[in-house]
Parts: sequence; structure tokens; C-alpha cells
Amino acid sequence: MHISWEYPPWVVGGLSQELKTILPEIAKRARTILVVRGDRDEVAEMDGMRIFKIASSIRSSPHILAYIHALNIDLLRGAAAAIHEE
Repeated sequence: MHISWEYPPWVVGGLSQELKTILPEIAKRARTILVVRGDRDEVAEMDGMRIFKIASSIRSSPHILAYIHALNIDLLRGAAAAIHEE
């Protein structure tokens, strides 16, 4: 299982493009699950992976640490959903 803040179309920096290159190759060899932020909670199959897209509980915050904390909690919620579904 991979957990990331970004995967195309969510692009913040270079991580997104690196994952887009690496993860489909891993998925050819092993079952691959990705938990990533999204517009809404949904599960999709893409690039040979099962992707759990998790909506952010907050859209913005004047405090970057509060926003990052909330995003991490949302991603953990997605990881828990992925584990219990599998």
C-alpha cells in the first residue's frame, strides 16, 4: 500500500510524476493499492492499481500545519478503508 498526497491529476510537485512512472511498474509485479487525496471519496482502478481517492475534510486553513494534519488524518481514514475492504 502506498499513501501519497499527490498522484495525477493532483500535482503539487515532482512526486506525482515520479509515482506515475514507478507505481504502474510495481503494479505489474504485485497487487498495488494507492491511497491519495481526491475531490470525493471513491475507489477506482487505474494504471493497474486499486486507487482509494479520499476527499479532504477541509479545503484550506490559514495555518499550514493544521491543514497538513487534517490531510494526514484523511489519508489514514482512506488507508483504513482500503485495509478493511481488501
